Amino acid sequence: MSPRINLAIHGVCGVLIALLLGSYGCVKPYYSHGWLEDPLSPEPSLSDPTYRVSSRISTPSMAQKKQPIVIACHGFAATTYEWAEFKDVAEKRGLLVSLVLLGGHGRSFSDFSASTWTLWNQPILEEYQALVQKGYTNLHILTASASAPLILEDLKNHAFDHVPPKTIIMVDPFIIPKNKLLYAVNWIGLLIGTHRFTHKSEEERRHWYSNAGYKPMTELKSLITQAARDVKKGIPLPQGTSVWLYQGLGDELSDPQGALFIQTGLWKANPNHLIGLTMLPSSQHVFVRKNGRQKWTNFEDNMRNQALDLIIRSEKK
Repeated sequence: MSPRINLAIHGVCGVLIALLLGSYGCVKPYYSHGWLEDPLSPEPSLSDPTYRVSSRISTPSMAQKKQPIVIACHGFAATTYEWAEFKDVAEKRGLLVSLVLLGGHGRSFSDFSASTWTLWNQPILEEYQALVQKGYTNLHILTASASAPLILEDLKNHAFDHVPPKTIIMVDPFIIPKNKLLYAVNWIGLLIGTHRFTHKSEEERRHWYSNAGYKPMTELKSLITQAARDVKKGIPLPQGTSVWLYQGLGDELSDPQGALFIQTGLWKANPNHLIGLTMLPSSQHVFVRKNGRQKWTNFEDNMRNQALDLIIRSEKK
């Protein structure tokens, strides 16, 4: 490369960096009292044992051990609130739902900022193992957004082989981001500092982080990159486990191609397993959640109710 071209490249890079710094500077976290970042507003599941079935029922009966148990896992920067509506509906129809808070979530901003994706995953495995030890056999896993790649990594590591889940359901799996700048977060994050999420209601600010520091954003990128690599190589499913994916076509955060990518990769590695995919005309991320959203149409409500019904019926089998 000639010195002139090399100088030009460095000049362009310098201008881009200057623009980024000038536009964003080093963004600092901002939150108010009552927001999830507030150390005085921890997530209720941290002190309430009824959120998890393993601690809610100390000595399960034989009937309860055969009852469908759903391990519900929320997404990145969220909390168990993401599946609270589902739990209310599902338990009225005979299921038991464990609302699992991901590691590093639901606490202070500093705890979230120091967390890793392996830490996020830890409570999922702990709840699964606790349920197995208590004798539950009719297990199901439900994911939202970025908890899907966590489960894919667990499957790769044969974490659920002892008592295979009958179904794994992934809603708007976050494995290919809509905003491809996430792939460049390692250097963009250093320049910008804290990423700010735009929440549209105070209720969302109480249950979702409004800020994400450099480390959790890079961890998110590492997680989806690793999971995508493993899906491409081939992830084996436990015997008897089926997978269902539900994806909104207009999802604002997850690229719909991600759900198709997961379905294709799992089917190639597990041709004798049922791997289903339903694409729905929704622009909401994790479209089955209504709580905390200001804009919600009758069409979206009907679609959500139909999807919840499909999920519950598949988990009652």
